[in-house]
Amino acid sequence: MKALRNEKGFTLLELLIVIIVLALIAVLLFSFLGNPLQKTSVQSSAVQIADNLRVLDEAWNQYYVSKTTEPASIDAIVTEGILKAKPEPPSAAKKSGYSGTFAYTVDTTNYNLGGSTTKDTVILLEGITDDVCKKINHLYAGAGENDAIPNAVTTGKSIQCYNDGTNNIALKQVVAK
Repeated sequence: MKALRNEKGFTLLELLIVIIVLALIAVLLFSFLGNPLQKTSVQSSAVQIADNLRVLDEAWNQYYVSKTTEPASIDAIVTEGILKAKPEPPSAAKKSGYSGTFAYTVDTTNYNLGGSTTKDTVILLEGITDDVCKKINHLYAGAGENDAIPNAVTTGKSIQCYNDGTNNIALKQVVAK
């Protein structure tokens, strides 16, 4: 038998040490830079919510043009066939512990975004996480990336997110075309 003493290669212990060092480096990078998958999830949730608000706004306007009256609800737009189905909000955007219905709704009585005395129609989603709310404001309302979530709706912002004292709410004003 030949002795294997002159063979080149790594011992099991050396390989184990290298794997441990690489794992420590990965842990340090995640702790300093954050989880890139979570950041992507926050941004994609914010974009999906904004896209859904735009789709609902456009469908609302199509209904208004064809019927010359506002629909009673988002479900009426689906029933009319303008939308195949009511858009579903991204589940990653739902705030932990939120007990309300996590779905897009319409409000015609509580918002005055144009500065006039008439109330505006808005499509909204209530119960959004702080991270997604901040990202919506950063991407669509001109806020800084780490700005606090406002406690009131800002006039002149098409898509925005605010906190009503209890929940974060993303909304888009419906503008009749």
